[in-house]
Amino acid sequence: MFVIFGLILLIIFIILMAIRKMAEPKINPLRGVLNELETGKIKSHVTACIKETAENGIEKIGANGGVIYYFEGGTIRFNELVLGQDYINYTYLDDPYFVSYALKKNSLCNMISYDIPDYPRVSTPLDQISVIYNNNCMYASFYSAYDGFYGENVMNKLCYVARESACEGFAKGRDLGLTIQKQLEDYVANKLPLCVNFSAFAEREYVNITVVRDPTVEANIHNSEVVFIVQYPLKITFENQEPVTRIFDYEATLKVRLGLIYNFLYDLLSTDSQDITFDINTAFISSPYWRQGIELRRVEDAYFNTCPSVTCFAPYDYDDILEITDRKSLVNGKPFLFRGVVENRKPALDLLSVEYTFDLKNTNVVEITFRGYDPDDTGVTYHFLSQGPGAGWRENDAQILQWLQDGLLKISIGNRDYSKGGHDVAILVTDDNGLYDYQWFKIKIIDTRTNRPPQDDCIRHCIYHACTHYTSGGQCDVCVGRGMPPPVDECPLSSMEPKQNPYKDCIKWCWLANNVCWDVCHGGFGEYGTTCGRCGRPIMHSGDPEKHVDCSQKSSPAQCNVHYPDCFWVRHQVDYAYAEECLNDTLLHTPEAPAYIILEEEI
Repeated sequence: MFVIFGLILLIIFIILMAIRKMAEPKINPLRGVLNELETGKIKSHVTACIKETAENGIEKIGANGGVIYYFEGGTIRFNELVLGQDYINYTYLDDPYFVSYALKKNSLCNMISYDIPDYPRVSTPLDQISVIYNNNCMYASFYSAYDGFYGENVMNKLCYVARESACEGFAKGRDLGLTIQKQLEDYVANKLPLCVNFSAFAEREYVNITVVRDPTVEANIHNSEVVFIVQYPLKITFENQEPVTRIFDYEATLKVRLGLIYNFLYDLLSTDSQDITFDINTAFISSPYWRQGIELRRVEDAYFNTCPSVTCFAPYDYDDILEITDRKSLVNGKPFLFRGVVENRKPALDLLSVEYTFDLKNTNVVEITFRGYDPDDTGVTYHFLSQGPGAGWRENDAQILQWLQDGLLKISIGNRDYSKGGHDVAILVTDDNGLYDYQWFKIKIIDTRTNRPPQDDCIRHCIYHACTHYTSGGQCDVCVGRGMPPPVDECPLSSMEPKQNPYKDCIKWCWLANNVCWDVCHGGFGEYGTTCGRCGRPIMHSGDPEKHVDCSQKSSPAQCNVHYPDCFWVRHQVDYAYAEECLNDTLLHTPEAPAYIILEEEI
């Protein structure tokens, strides 16, 4: 009985298993391949390749300042770009980079003057610059509202104008091909087929998987991440079956704060272009886009430090690179780095008055405050210049040098007679790379305590006779020509007898007269203590040092002055003779340079 019962149970189990097997559908090999492409190992492989190529693209975008070049797998043709205009060479850890410019001179606002000493705007205090810009240049272009007198932001835009992503108004680009978003899409589309390999899986499953056309890539850039959506058109073929064509969707997300970093740098450069007092080195944390983990580093004179040879000298030697590092965004295992080149800009001296008057009745000290700024935040140095014989009026005064770097022109005048009158002086401000700005103004010293203070008109009458007599080689018994002395009531000082005349030293008289009215004699005088002979007009820079040519190669005044505005045709003393040649203003202002005479007006 038990044996029979067991046999019956076994038969029933076999019948049930057969029924179940008959009820199961036959496995479709196509379905298995589709599952692998949509959710399985193939999808994981493709997603990993998307992440790999996307990380490489983002790394290149950051390293080059928003550009992936054609030779790197991008679309920007390097041979169409100009060194020093579109990019500069930069070597970091022995790796060469070609970093794109982020901030350059403003080429859109015609209210800006790049001439010295008018820069940035003739006869305008610096606190009024933004008002002028807002009234005249705010709408010069689609992006002008984010630029200023001190720069134009030329970074490639983050995304195309029709896309949203993390694009603020300033980050939307009208040129689709130059946007960072489009460059990343093109790079991933170009590089992805080199990474994805369908053949290994196809051989294992006895199926042929081929790519119908290149994948399409969409990159969505957000403040906290970058999302890549890829559509891959594939054809699946089994033996003795009709092929099936499908478009498979893949997505990969990189936790890289590309949108935030771009907005952060753009905002900093926008502020820096509008406010010359903004110090980007320390004030970057004031940006609304700054977050923990974001660091800024300035690489000063980036190209010059890469190639510090005289053979590499170029106007862009002193352009800086800003590097933004995000410690909370890892790309290929390293913190994300985004670079941008900032063109070296001229310093600016805030507007000074045309004339400052000091009365010895009230004070015995000249005090004038001034302020210069360097948009590149590298610090400035001040110099005091004056028109006059030799070094000029008080030009090498130790007291002036003591206070000068604090933005204070301080001169003790006391009752020194040779301080009275008008003195043409200047403040020159230079940055660490030799760019400069300056302003000439007059210091007028009077003394209302006297009944007959020296007047300019009086001096004008006297100086002609003094110059004429002394330069003619006559003896200096008195400081005026004996034949045509001015009336006593017009120039009492000059009519005194030598013993009573405080200006019986004719050299000192010429020095005083020249300080008060240097332009009357159409020339100047020698240094104090030397012959009162002719000297040149005060020499000042005529243009940008970075534009200097080799002036010494020009052999005539016409070649020197007409074709090269930064060159001067000068005469200088060599032993007991004179030599004439074409020199640039840098040579004229070296400490060891002798006194030069400008023979031709600079153009």
